[in-house]
Amino acid sequence: MTPEEVKKFPKYTPSPYLKDLPDFLKDPKNYNKIQKALLNTLAGPHSHSEMLGWAGCKTCQNKIANLRGTMNKLGFTSPRQYYAWKKTMEFIVNRKLN
Repeated sequence: MTPEEVKKFPKYTPSPYLKDLPDFLKDPKNYNKIQKALLNTLAGPHSHSEMLGWAGCKTCQNKIANLRGTMNKLGFTSPRQYYAWKKTMEFIVNRKLN
């Protein structure tokens, strides 16, 4: 490959959602621990058959509020940033396993 061809490749620009994450969130070894911590905030003893029942349940809505608080404590600034992080980490973890 010639140097002229190499210059035609686009420059790497980090994702604006992922560039401000703390270092421990960028480490793939912590992915399962973080996912488990977030999912444990939503775990509960009951379920709802209808979305309307879930939306009116104070216990479930408190769990959603706790999830947001936990995400903020971990360093996520928005749900969009979390989903971008999750998608990236799943790709990294699955690539290493295969």
